[in-house]
Amino acid sequence: MVKLGLASGKARYVEALAFLIAEACLAAREGRRVSVSLNSNYWTGMQHVFGRASTLTFVREALKLGEAAGVLKLKKAPANPWDADGMQSTFALTPAGQEYFGNDPTYERRELVSQSNLVRLKDLNKNYLRYTPNAFSRDRFARLLPLNERLMAVAIGTQNPNIRTYEDGLWIIPGGRADRRGNTKDHVMRSDARILHATFNNGDWDQGGRTSGLFTMQLPKAERGQLKLDGKPVELIDFSCSHPRIAYAEARLPLEGDAYLIRGWEGQRDFVKRALNTALNAADPKAAWASIAFRLADPNARRAGRTRTDIRPEACHWRKAAEVLEAIVEHHDQIRQAFFTGAGLRFMRTEADVMLDTMTEAHRCGMTLLPTYDEFVVRHDHACRTRELMLSNWHRVVGREGVVSVVS
Repeated sequence: MVKLGLASGKARYVEALAFLIAEACLAAREGRRVSVSLNSNYWTGMQHVFGRASTLTFVREALKLGEAAGVLKLKKAPANPWDADGMQSTFALTPAGQEYFGNDPTYERRELVSQSNLVRLKDLNKNYLRYTPNAFSRDRFARLLPLNERLMAVAIGTQNPNIRTYEDGLWIIPGGRADRRGNTKDHVMRSDARILHATFNNGDWDQGGRTSGLFTMQLPKAERGQLKLDGKPVELIDFSCSHPRIAYAEARLPLEGDAYLIRGWEGQRDFVKRALNTALNAADPKAAWASIAFRLADPNARRAGRTRTDIRPEACHWRKAAEVLEAIVEHHDQIRQAFFTGAGLRFMRTEADVMLDTMTEAHRCGMTLLPTYDEFVVRHDHACRTRELMLSNWHRVVGREGVVSVVS
């Protein structure tokens, strides 16, 4: 900043510019541009998590400063949403910017290890909220810190020879992603992204709470099964039917068999699983119906960055969505009261408690667990003990026997 003559400007503008340059440096290493929203709604609450300079005013001015200094180049999306067709504004380092900063280690992005970053709270509109730390948030923060230290220290590798790994931490999976038009492209990841954070929803500490931020969560299940921890092979262990099992536990009933095997829908277990959990998460039947229909119309929309404005479900999609919901409610009549109430976020909090308790106990035993929702990646020689911890914590938190399975 000093050699660009920008260090003497307003502190927050300079702070925002430093943040943008750090992002652009990382993106340049990965051969991509950085998406940036110029919509004020997107930035609501961001400063509570990513620092005081994370507002649209400061970011917009920082982009101007970067362009004026010749180190950043902004490519704006069309203002008309129809012309934009889902495209977002992006920026990148210019050749001069790469010469200034491209190999400067001081421009590696650093994760903010603060309570508001590791323990996040969102409102009903999914904007980050400023909150006063309480006993619960302090406890979550204190428990995540040592887990993140362990994750940063463990050696995570892969047995897949097709994944290209580099000394600077980049992993490249050839053809691992699809763009908006369905064309495959390489999936580039940073293997040093290992800072877990927990996000709670709707301004309520009893909703949500799942951890995210670990790079292995981006890998498909088959790829997670080929990971190595400290040079040793791994197993994938997950809780079987976790959300339906919690719903049955609240009703003081046992869950018999596989919640996702429903008569008339044999051979479509994965689809039924997603539909059942959608019914538990949705606030009303119409929202669940639409969510399932849109996914049927375009199963890869999220990975390809497509939104509902890009998708047109046909009559067959709406019909199948209605039929599977009817079958689910009929099959699980004993927990009918849990469907279409948004109860899934409460179940997510219960599941998050079990997962965090298990990781904490494993840490005390000297074991590293890589979480992905209700699943752990664990060293093969630690699998037996991990299963014991998972089952004991499930029983203590949920009040019923749990079921874990090794993912094939």
